Parts: sequence; structure tokens; C-alpha cells
Amino acid sequence: MKRATGWWVCCLVLVAPVLAQLPTYQSLTISSTPVGLAPATLSSQGGDQVTECVARLEGADVRYRFGVNPTASEGMLLSVGDILTISAHVDASSIRFVRATDTDGVLKVTCWRVPAQVRVHRATPLSSGVEGGESANTPTADEKAALAGTSGSPSTTNRYVTTLDTRMSDARVALAHSHDQADVVGLTLALAGKAALDHLHDKADITDFTHAHVLADVTGLSAALDGKADVGHTHVRADITNFAHTHVIADTTGLQAALDARSPLASTCDPTTEKLRWTGTVWECITDQTSGGGGGAPTDATYITQTANAGLSAEQALAALTTGILKVTTTTGVLSTAVAGDFPTLNQSTTGNAATSTALAANPTDCGANVFATSIDAAGNLTCGAITDAAVPNTITVDAATTATTAGAFVSNPTDCAAGEFANAIAANGNLTCAEPAGGGGASTLTKLTGNSAGPAGLDETWQVLTANNSAVTSTTLATAFTTTGLTGSSIYDIEYDVVYSTAAGTTGANFSLNFTGTVTELTARRIIGTTAASTTAHTGTSDMLAATLAGQGVEHYSTRSNNGSMGPNAGVDTANAVVVERIYATLITGASGGDLQLRIATEVNASGVTLRAGTRVVIRRLNP
Repeated sequence: MKRATGWWVCCLVLVAPVLAQLPTYQSLTISSTPVGLAPATLSSQGGDQVTECVARLEGADVRYRFGVNPTASEGMLLSVGDILTISAHVDASSIRFVRATDTDGVLKVTCWRVPAQVRVHRATPLSSGVEGGESANTPTADEKAALAGTSGSPSTTNRYVTTLDTRMSDARVALAHSHDQADVVGLTLALAGKAALDHLHDKADITDFTHAHVLADVTGLSAALDGKADVGHTHVRADITNFAHTHVIADTTGLQAALDARSPLASTCDPTTEKLRWTGTVWECITDQTSGGGGGAPTDATYITQTANAGLSAEQALAALTTGILKVTTTTGVLSTAVAGDFPTLNQSTTGNAATSTALAANPTDCGANVFATSIDAAGNLTCGAITDAAVPNTITVDAATTATTAGAFVSNPTDCAAGEFANAIAANGNLTCAEPAGGGGASTLTKLTGNSAGPAGLDETWQVLTANNSAVTSTTLATAFTTTGLTGSSIYDIEYDVVYSTAAGTTGANFSLNFTGTVTELTARRIIGTTAASTTAHTGTSDMLAATLAGQGVEHYSTRSNNGSMGPNAGVDTANAVVVERIYATLITGASGGDLQLRIATEVNASGVTLRAGTRVVIRRLNP
């Protein structure tokens, strides 16, 4: 036996007696709802709690937390291929997992119970050798050299990294490889929020499209403008290469008329027998009657013609007189049209008749007080008498149109213009011709209303709010609870209600509808409620106002395509007599006749009240230009 001097470390392990038990195992699918390890996995076959677990993740990345539910974005990330070690039962029973992507992960888990052990370590100065040679744990010469970092060749028996390892000096180039989109954690979700590389934008998509450029921003613009003249420039005749040109008389406005009013500079008339005369359109040569041998009147004589003659200088043309009896003035011989004063006074009427007379020969006698004329003779004398009962008919027809100028009121109340319309004409009976103001891109008007029945609605946008709670509705029949009056015909409306209500019991729901009293071309509406359910597929129909976000929580809706179509009832609310807020969206296309828009309400359970509360409001936008 060989024995070397030195220290020998002796370890004494005291192990409490335990039953041999097999580990537990579980394949845990991790989806969008947080889950933990099964109770059977956390207890050994003997019923004892496990103290150690090891798990490896497959499929897709997940997140985990201890004692709190993780979410897809909150918690410790565990990637595919990672190994998770848990060393306490309290940790294994409180850990929760949830998937971090759109794909479920699978966790392969095995757990066991570590027996209670007592380990006592004691260092005793003993020989460094043992019988049969050195300890198996004694480092070899290569291992000792490797520890120094200077030598030693790596091998299956020397797993230390040394300076002889080529990996310490040889750079490793990554091999060319590729990955599927699903191999990269979160890549599919990130790409879903991105636009395609070849996508396009409208001008309206660019918030800062309006901009300006200086001259230098446009390539070649400065050089191009240098070769251009100013907008307000002028030219002298020398600048125009083809200035020489001609015109005909018609090119100059009024030239022909000016020339016609003047005699020619040279005449072709015979000066001994002819003279030049203007005919009104051309100059012509005529025989001169004043020359020797002619028999015509002298040009300086006065004489009468039917029409004017430019060749005569002292004639009187009858065509210049007004129509009537011709009168001649003595001494001068001038003719004129006679007037009334030119005729002598005669003893009998020579003109006129009763149909054209303007006055009687003498003023006849009038009727006395409280008597009225019953007849009149040719001289204008009246026959008078008092009005008797028999003279007054039992029925008198009044022409309202004829007497409208003196009437104090119309026969009936004319129809007013609808909301948003204005009168552009009125008939004799008072009826108005109405129309909307012509569109022109002007500012929109906002109309604000309060109360459970108000109006009329404005031309563009209307806000209306309920300022006090309505009385509770206990009937399952829909009844009007909130009205906006005066919506116009032939219009398109975008409508949003924020409905605030409460019910007398948590198991009592509410029903709503929208009713338009005018002509309806189209009415579609949708009621949106928040609801809590145990999963994404089994909603309860209960409208709640819970603050916490629960797994599987979502929204439900009730929709209609008809006027006064029912939207509900839902199954109840989370708290009796507590405020619940829901949203109703609607589109209304009206026909020729306008009317009132009514929000109607009913209870789900007969005699269990539903109350429309203050704060209920509507925004009505008229989309017509």
C-alpha cells in the first residue's frame, strides 16, 4: 500500500430513509389564456409535494410569471428550446404561462421530490494518496498546464480550453442559412402592422403636403427664365421685324361712315351741266337745274316735298309732320299738324260718346244717410232706399284671393319652411316656396339642443343632450324616450348615440330602436355593448362596466336594417341601478318628407324598470353639401 503525505477531504452524507418514487410528467399546451401546472404534476405518486421541476419549450415562445397572470407582452420570455428549472414547490405551484405570439407553445415538464439529506463535510489531514495509486479526481499534467493558459492539447480527457485550441485564434464565419418567418419570434405580428413596399398614398394621406420651393430647387428653371421677357414688357417699332403691313377700310371701326359723310376730293361730274349729290349711301352726279336751258325750280326757292331730298336746300318735307289734320300758316305758308285749339267752338258735341266721357254734364244728387243706391239714370241721378233683410242673401261668397290685400289674416295657416330651408317666393294664399341655401364650401353650422324632445335639427351638425333622468320604463314594448325634431327630407345623416341607462335588476336587460317619422329610404343601426365571458366564444349578453381586462372579454352587438328595428334586448347588466354606457351607430337616408328622429327604449323583463339617464347624447351630422 502506498500512501503520500497531504490532505484528504472526506465527505460524510447522512440520508434519511425515503420511498423510491417515479417523477411526474406533463405535456402542457400554452395558448392565449394563462395556465399553470396540473395538480397531478405537482404531487408525487406517494402524495408528497414535488420540490424540483425541469421543463423544455417547443413550438412557439411563451411568457411566465409567478403568482400573477402574464400577457403576450408582459412577463419573462421563454424561447423555443430553452430549459426552465424550478427548485421549490411554492414556485412550481404559482407559475403561470401564456403564449407570446399567435402560435401555441408546448412545454414538456417532469417533476420529482428530492429526499431530505444531511451532508457533513470535514477536512482531515490525511495522505494525498490512496491504496492502489492517486485519486481519480487528481488533474493530469495537461489539465494543470491548461489551467495556466499556456499549453495542453484539448482532447476527450482534457476538456479545458487552452491556448492550443484553434478556436481561440481562428475566426469562424457563419454558414449561409435562412429562416422561415415563423422561426423569428414576433416577426409575423410586427409585419402585420407594416405597409407593403409598393404601397401608394393619396395626397390626403400626407399631413405636410403643402410646401414651397425656391428658384434654385427646380433644375434648369433659373436658366430657362433668363431667356424670357417680363410679363409687363413693351416694344418699339424697331423691335418688330415685320411691322410694315396694310389694312382694308373694314379693319378700322367707323372709318367707312366717316368717309361717306365727306365729298370726294375730285369729281367726275360735268361742271357745266351737273352737280354732285349724296344719296345717303353714295355720291352721284345729277343734272344741275339752275344751269341755262333747264326748266326746274331754282335751288333757293321754297317748296313742299313728300319726303326729304338732300339735293334741295329750302324744301319742307311732309314726312317730318305728325299724323293729323294739315294746317297752313298765313303769310309764311308753313304747314303744320292742327291741334284742338285750332278748331272753332261749335254749339253741339262733335266728338266722344258715353263710353268715353269723363264727367257728367252736372253733378247729380247723392243718396242720404243710411240709404243706398238701387239704380242710376242716364243723367247720373240715383234711386235710393234703405237696405232690407230680404235684400241681403243668407250666403255670401268671399273671394279670399281678391280681398287678400285688405285681409288681416290668411284663410288658413300656410305651411312653414322645413328646418335648414328658406323661402324664396310666397303665393297669394301665403304658401311658401322653400329651398336650401346653395352650397359653396362655407363654414358649417353647429346646433346645440337639450332635453328629451328638442329641435329642429340644424342644417349641418346637431348636438343634443338629456339633462335629467327619464321616468323608468317597465314595459317590454318600445316607447319613445329621446326625440330630435325637424330633420329634413332628401338628406343623408350620420348618427351617433351615447346611451346612458340603468336597470332595476342585474338580470334585467334593455332593448332599443331608432324610429324616423318622415319618409325613410334607408336606416341601418348597430348597438355595441361591452361584455365579459369565460372565453372568446361564449359571451353572456350582460352589459358591464368592469374596469379589469379579463381573459375572453369582448364586445357584442345588436344590429338592424329597418326603421324602428329592435336592437336587443340584452341579458342584463353587471350591477343593478348602476350606470351603463353603450354606443349606437346609425346611417339615415330620408325620402322627400322630413320628420323627427326618436330613440325608443323597452325593458327585457316586464315590470322591471329601465331608466334612460341624464348624459344620454346624440351627434347628428347632415352629409349633404
